Amino acid sequence: MKKIKFLLFFLLLTFLFACNNNKPKILLESNSIDLFIGQTYEIKYELVNAEDYFFSMLYDKENKTISLKNETIYAMNEGTAIIDMFLENDEFDVIYTSLEINVSKDNEKPIIIDESNLSTVSWGGSSSILSNGIKAIDNIDGDISDKIRIKEGFNSKMYKEQEITYLVSDSSGNETEYSKKVNVIWDYKVKFIGHAGSYYGVSNSEEAILYAIEKLQYPIIEVDLKQTKDGVFVLCHDDTFGDYTIQNTNYEDIKDVTVTVSRNSGFPSQNGSVTHSPYTAKLCTLERLFDICKKYNVTPLIELKGSPGIYNNDQSKMANLMEVIKNNDMLDKVMFLASAYNCLIWLRDNGYNDIPCQFLVGSCENQDYLDMCIRYNFDISINTTYGDYSNSVEWIEKYHSAGLKVSSYTYTQYSSYNDVQEWIDKGVDFVTCDWHEMDKLKLPK
Repeated sequence: MKKIKFLLFFLLLTFLFACNNNKPKILLESNSIDLFIGQTYEIKYELVNAEDYFFSMLYDKENKTISLKNETIYAMNEGTAIIDMFLENDEFDVIYTSLEINVSKDNEKPIIIDESNLSTVSWGGSSSILSNGIKAIDNIDGDISDKIRIKEGFNSKMYKEQEITYLVSDSSGNETEYSKKVNVIWDYKVKFIGHAGSYYGVSNSEEAILYAIEKLQYPIIEVDLKQTKDGVFVLCHDDTFGDYTIQNTNYEDIKDVTVTVSRNSGFPSQNGSVTHSPYTAKLCTLERLFDICKKYNVTPLIELKGSPGIYNNDQSKMANLMEVIKNNDMLDKVMFLASAYNCLIWLRDNGYNDIPCQFLVGSCENQDYLDMCIRYNFDISINTTYGDYSNSVEWIEKYHSAGLKVSSYTYTQYSSYNDVQEWIDKGVDFVTCDWHEMDKLKLPK
């Protein structure tokens, strides 16, 4: 009797299971999903045994948590929404299930990954190189490297260690900031020297020097050195300033004297880049020049023009000059230029072997000059614009073959860009310019 009861019970269960298995169903991938604002989700479902049933989905459209279009959910605001799903036939049999959607705000910031190994940047280089190797990955949006931007403040035409700051935001508004330091370097074969500062100002004045640095971005600033009666080193090309002879006047008596010059000739006047002429200025001291050079990380090139104790036949004040340079912590930053070669030899004889020196000549085509430059490790500075001097490529190569550098002077307000480019193409290492913008020339790497 027990066996019969068990058999009947088993048959009942089998029948009920078969009936349930044939019953229409709505099968969902999940009955509850979590989304972040801005995300979408395509509803994945399967209708089983629903050939004679009509399928529908309903949700409360007043609830602004989500919107629903073509079975795709758009997460709009924080909250919870329910989508009701129905199977219904003509006999009003209804099968029901629901999908719960929980929407929250994505608070996770994207990650910036630096694979660039970027530590130096070429002066004036394209900003695109700054983003090479910088990636951004977001937990929701995936790879958003194309959304990386660089914060304002980085200047590829400023010679110093600078900070680059990268910013990226995901679709939820989460922002990540990443900073790194790089050095802006001049890695071209030719270097520009600002002649007496620049054409924009009184020669050797603070204004002319700052224009050469801030506007023209010259990495080297050439100045002419003189001494007052009481031994103050000042910057001036001539022996006089205003109505005063510099070497016969104490600094206190000349420091407030001004001179005025006009800058209305040549190419800068024609192209309209001279906007403040006439210029008025006081004498600039050597110490002030050093302060400026330190601030902007540029190199001062001091031309020894001739003053008491700094002549070809008298170097008695060279030690005073070097003491000023040492006290201003500029021994490893300064360069010298002079036609008075004995002043340059004095530097070598007194242990200043690492200071770059340029021997100023008209033509480099002189074996004695070459031999002296080799002996004392002087570079040569040649005249390419005044008079009829011969400075052939063959002779330039002789200096290069000896491991020496060749500088060329002076590309004035009457010199075109073609004039400068001609000597850059000939292979000189320095061009001494009054006004030319470096990025308008073809610069060899």
